[in-house]
Amino acid sequence: MGYGNQTVFQTNVSDSQLSIQLMTRFHEPANWSKGSLNLTVSGPNNFWWTLSTNETLFETHIVKLSAVGNYTVVALAEGCDTEQSPIGDAFVARMNVLSYGS
Repeated sequence: MGYGNQTVFQTNVSDSQLSIQLMTRFHEPANWSKGSLNLTVSGPNNFWWTLSTNETLFETHIVKLSAVGNYTVVALAEGCDTEQSPIGDAFVARMNVLSYGS
């Protein structure tokens, strides 16, 4: 099963940062491939940041946003849960944009 989400936000100052608190959990199934998460941030001036993982993580990433404009965050995840799975695949991404200056 797959899941996707797209979020667009705008910065009005050239000194901002995106804080991403990320929790992922993927189990190793016996009969198919392990799940994964691809998280991408794109923006003005060909800005691009990406993270791909199929590991169990709990971490924070700070992404510096140095241009005014629209940014897009895309999350694409794959995984599978069955009644026989001891735990389900999951991810949580909590994001905050902090802007400095005027």
